[in-house]
Formats: sequence, structure tokens, C-alpha cells
Amino acid sequence: MKNDGYRGSVLSTQLKISGIDVYSVGEFKENQGAKAITISNMLDGIYKKVVFREGKIVGAVLFGDTSEAIKLSQMINEKKDLSQAEKVQLFPSQHEKENAVTSMPLTNIVCNCNGVTKGTIIEAVQKNDLTTVDEIKNCTKASGSCGGCKPLVKDLLTYIQSDEFDEIIEQKTFCTCTHLSEDELVREMQQYQFETVQQVREILKFKDMKGCSLCEGGLHYYLDMMNPHYENNRHSLFTTENEQAVLLHDGTYAVVPQIHGGLTNVQEIRNIANVAERYNISNIRLTSDQRIQLIGVKKEYLPLISEEIDRGLQQLYERTVKNVSVYIGKGTCICQYEPALALSNELDKQLEYVKTPCDIKISIASCSHIAESVTTSDIGLRRIDRGWEIYAGGSSAEAKSGELFYVAETNEEAVEISCSLIQYYRETGNYLETVGSWIERVGIVHVREVLFEIDNREYLMKQLSSERSRAITYLL
Repeated sequence: MKNDGYRGSVLSTQLKISGIDVYSVGEFKENQGAKAITISNMLDGIYKKVVFREGKIVGAVLFGDTSEAIKLSQMINEKKDLSQAEKVQLFPSQHEKENAVTSMPLTNIVCNCNGVTKGTIIEAVQKNDLTTVDEIKNCTKASGSCGGCKPLVKDLLTYIQSDEFDEIIEQKTFCTCTHLSEDELVREMQQYQFETVQQVREILKFKDMKGCSLCEGGLHYYLDMMNPHYENNRHSLFTTENEQAVLLHDGTYAVVPQIHGGLTNVQEIRNIANVAERYNISNIRLTSDQRIQLIGVKKEYLPLISEEIDRGLQQLYERTVKNVSVYIGKGTCICQYEPALALSNELDKQLEYVKTPCDIKISIASCSHIAESVTTSDIGLRRIDRGWEIYAGGSSAEAKSGELFYVAETNEEAVEISCSLIQYYRETGNYLETVGSWIERVGIVHVREVLFEIDNREYLMKQLSSERSRAITYLL
């Protein structure tokens, strides 16, 4: 099967040789199409070289002073065209560096490896009275992986400890009903082991005991994650008792027969058609996620239809893993599509009934001729000659491509990595936080470090299976 395959990442290396910092990223050899700007300060033992091609930075070497490493790496990844003035400013003076730290927005990433922002570091320093770079590393993980951001962390700490520092970090509360941040709220809920939303509001002294739409959904979500028996108290939240139908404006309901992976057969289609005819359901549509929806079902028919549909009805939770979408080659593409259908079918089964902090869209491409829908999904899998490329953190709404997270050699490995990723997101993601925002917050390097350990994956898969079994037991 011919395809483009993995095109590679921008490689970087951070070293300390005999006490001297050395950093290299991308290409650093000059040739006919690549020219360089070089700075050499033999007196202070500093050498810097930045390589350009067609106005864009494609590589760099830093020796003795690696403080610009993060900035250069970001410019290479962004493929940014630089003006002549911007080229001159690539290597600022010490005073200009200090001003750069001062003017940096709180949301700017300081540590790319672990997704640590300037604001996170300032908040950690102020809350925990941190006074050294090592303490910041232990608390926030900033500079804890490649170490390339260590000079920037040091500059930021110097700024925080100076008389010029006047930035205030306003603590964001979970919602207007409480003075607690989301992290504080979750810690308190874990400590007290609450059983009801009302208990949370009363004991944690919420300002509004009735709550709002944000904390109503959020508290139910966290209680569900923490309490194995919480499902039994949730009937009042459902459109129907087990969330298999959506109430429409005319008092009728819409239901979706379960079709794992969007793959069905003549017998199942005939079964659905017979049920629709038997209960006078005239409106049937194909959904955007490759499923069949029956519209205009009367309430008294819902239990009968659920029993008579061969695979039953799909659960329609608000925040969950949505149906896996499969994209098969376009035009004259004759690549195999069977592995993609088999993978989507297995993922649908593994992730059925699983609730998540925010909706998750998974897309699968049968070959490398299809890329956009896969890379812009929360999780995307694309078939290549040696297995599956797995992308994470994309967003179709923001036209944002996810990062290549892993290359799996088999369907089984692709399922394990994808499911483990989702379970780790379930355990560490904030309510309504998308997969992309979660990865930016915790850092894709950190997520890789967790999931590349086989023991961690086994634990996460076991937890996911337990959650799914609990949900199925409740529905029965």
C-alpha cells in the first residue's frame, strides 16, 4: 500500500558537556538553499548559529548560552517567515531578555515539553514560596524533561523575585457558586467522599445552594467518576431513564440503533426498517457520524423498539466518546479499507457507555490519502504501511491539527493506546476541557511518558473496562 507515511518531527537535543550548555534543533548545515546567521563570542565561550531556508528558520546550534532554545524551536515548528528586523532581534541582550520575560503574556508556554505556562509558574512560586529553579521543576515539571527552558525559567524566577514584579494571578473559581478552584473542589470531594450534589454544596459552603448549569453538570460528573454506586441516583438527569432517546419539540423522540463502527449488514438494515414500519416511524436519516436515526418515536413505543432492534439503542450521553467515523480512500484510491472498519468496530465497543470530561471525536482513515478529518479530530488514526499513526489534540472547530502521538504496529496496539489515552484524560482532565486543551495543559511529553509504560497502560485499560462494566450493569 503506497502512502506518504510519517514525514518526521523536528528533532532537538539539549546537553551539558563539561558544565557547558549545548543545544541543537533541526538542520544546522549550510548548503545551496540554506544560509545561516552566526554569532561567535570566544571571550565568553558563546557560539550561536541559526540556519534559514526561504526566509524561515529550519535549524539552530547554541553553545554556552541556550536561553533562546524554546523561542527558536517554536519558530521552526510554526514555519514562520521572519522579517529582517526580526532576524536582528533573534539574539537579544541580557536587558532585552529581562524585558521579554516581563512582557510575556501569562498564557505563553515556558516549558513546551510539559505544557507549563508563565502564569502556572508564577502561581506555583507565590503559593508554595518557591525560591529555586529545582523547586519550580519539582512543583510544575517546568524544565524537567529536555531542560531547554531552564534559562527562561531562571529569568522568570529572577523577575518574580525582583522589585519590578507586579503581576497578580487571579484564582479562577470552578463557577460563580463557589470560592473554590476546580482543583480544590475535586480534592475536597475526594477527601469527603460525598454521595450527593447537595452534600457537596452544603459542606463546602457554596454561595448558591441551587447551583448553576456549570456546577450542576460538573458535580454530577465528578461524583460519577469518584463513586462506583452513584449511577443509581441519577435518573432525574436523563431524558429517558437510560439516556437512549432525545425528546423533540413535538413531544416525540429520536433514537439511534447501535451500529458499531458504522458497519452493518442487510439483515440489520431490514430489522431497522421493519421496526420503523411497525411503529409508523416515517422520518429516518443518516447522521453526520455515519449512523441511522429514527425520528418521531412515540414515548410508549421506546421500550418495545429498544427490545426489537437487534443490537439495541445507542446511549446518548451528553459528554462521551462519540461514534467513531471511518473515512475510506477517495477517487481512484484502491487501498484496503477492511482494517479501518475492524478498528472502528473494536473502538466503538471498547468505548461504549464511557463518559468523558468533554465530547471526544475519533476519526479513522483507511490510508494516507485522507488526512484532514483525522488530524483535526480529538483522536485520529491513519493507516500506513507499518500500522497506524495516532494523532491527538486536534480540533475541527478551530481548524487545528493534532500532534503525532504514537505509531502502532497492529490494530490491537492502536486500540490499547487510544483507550489508555482516553482513560488517562478521564482521570486527569477538567470538566468541559477538550482533549487538545488537556494536552496543552499537562504536556504531550508527559502523556507519552505515562502511556509508553506498559504497566501504566495495563492499569488504565483495567480501569476503563471496570467503568464500562459498571455502566452496563446500571443499564441492565
